[in-house]
Amino acid sequence: MRYLALALLLVGCAASKGRLNTPSGGPEIVIQNVTETQVKGACLDWCSKHGFRIDDQTDNHITANTAHYLDDGQGVLSMYQNVDLTFNKEHSAVHLFGELHGYAPDTVGTQDQREWMLGELKKIDETLTYPHGR
Repeated sequence: MRYLALALLLVGCAASKGRLNTPSGGPEIVIQNVTETQVKGACLDWCSKHGFRIDDQTDNHITANTAHYLDDGQGVLSMYQNVDLTFNKEHSAVHLFGELHGYAPDTVGTQDQREWMLGELKKIDETLTYPHGR
C-alpha cells in the first residue's frame, strides 16, 4: 500500500510539469551570433533586475534565488524561487535553458512557470539581439 501511494505521488509530480513546444519540452531558446560570455552577462543582468541573488555560477551555468514575503491577512507567507540558467555554445549560436523552481503552494513545476520562464528567456535574447532597442 505504501508503494502504491509513493507511485501515485511520483506520477502526480511528473504530470504537474508542463511541456512546452521546444525540443526538450522545457524553457529553452537559441541565440544566434553571440558568445557564452555575452549570454552570461545578459543572464546576470536579468537576475539582478528581477531581484535574484546569485548562489553559484560557472562559465556556462547560473543558479540564483529570491524570496518574497507577503502578508495574507493571517500572517506572513514566504515565497521562494530558484532559477537555473544554463548556456552552451553550438556553432555560431548559444543554446540557453532556464528553469524556475517555486517553493510556495501550487507553484512547483507548473505550466505557467515554464511559460513565464520561456518568455523571460526570449527577453534575454532581445537584449542581446537588439541591444539598442528595436
